Amino acid sequence: MARRDAVRIATRVTTGIAGVAVLGVVVAGALLLPPSTVGDSAPSVLVTPVATDQLRVCAGALLRPPEADASSTTTAVAVGSAAVTSGSAVAGEAAGGPGVRTSRIPAPDVQGGDSSQASVLAVAGDVDGEPTDLAGAASEIAGESDLAGLAAVPCAEPTAESWLVGGATTTGRTTFVVLDNPSGVASTVDLAIAGEEGPVSAPGASGISVPAGSRRVLSLAGLAPDLASPAVHVQSRGGQVVARLEQSTVRGLLAGGVDWIGPAAAPATRLTMTGLRIDSASAPVAPVEGEEAPAVDDGGSAPGAGSDPGTDPDRETAVRILVPGTEDADVSVSVAPRTAPTARARPSRCRPTLAAPSTCPSPTSPTAATP
Repeated sequence: MARRDAVRIATRVTTGIAGVAVLGVVVAGALLLPPSTVGDSAPSVLVTPVATDQLRVCAGALLRPPEADASSTTTAVAVGSAAVTSGSAVAGEAAGGPGVRTSRIPAPDVQGGDSSQASVLAVAGDVDGEPTDLAGAASEIAGESDLAGLAAVPCAEPTAESWLVGGATTTGRTTFVVLDNPSGVASTVDLAIAGEEGPVSAPGASGISVPAGSRRVLSLAGLAPDLASPAVHVQSRGGQVVARLEQSTVRGLLAGGVDWIGPAAAPATRLTMTGLRIDSASAPVAPVEGEEAPAVDDGGSAPGAGSDPGTDPDRETAVRILVPGTEDADVSVSVAPRTAPTARARPSRCRPTLAAPSTCPSPTSPTAATP
């Protein structure tokens, strides 16, 4: 028993001595370290930003639906080819900018060979430290029996979000959603579609894969049929994309027009549309609140009215408005004529339905819609 107590006492003494020794080593080490200097800064590296290339993506050829063929894997057929005009400049200089490089984006699900490929324009982001500007436009004239007219649209910069307001999926109207991904990263795209009655449930409109450096073409009617005034909100993850609509019309057996519709301005409380062409025979003139309606002629039409207004809505000039929020909007539309820019604008008011585009008549009906 005495021996066991002796061992226990010896163990405690040894542990205490070891603890003191360790503490002594720690204190001695702290004393030997060099004192810290107040104001010492962390290591730093000077990085000079390098401007990336400016990119613009231009429309490819006009498209038509493929022939009814169960074995076909194409979503569209290319018709003709688009002409692209481009130019660049350096900020603050009158002379031309650097040369514009051109490449192509293949469209594997479009029949028609190289003509269906979109053009990608690129220039250096700066020249001698000065930023560069880049612009371009694509145009094409089609003369087919079921696809005819002039289409033109600016070349657009890739973005992660865009708004497309136009097109139709009613009888005789064909609208394609075209997604171009010029980046080196695959993109996943979600489409939120709204119609006259509000948001549309569209299976297949989310999680659309657009491979890097590739194009996808989708039929809007396949996602949301029977819409007279659709609007599409495009959001992408991964690579940024350029989105546009292509609208074509067939009236009876004859082609009635074609157009490309590029991204519109993001939702705002004030928007301005410039350079609009207003045909005098496009639609009846609407009265301004508090004023008398225009007089009608012997045939029962107001000045400026077509012979049969309302029977073919896309022949009439109209403003198409999308309200993406959770509340109705009170919208006022005013027009300043080209010949009298200081003249009083004549507003008319409309209240679109929740989250739905509406055709709001205005005194001279400027247009943001397609043919």
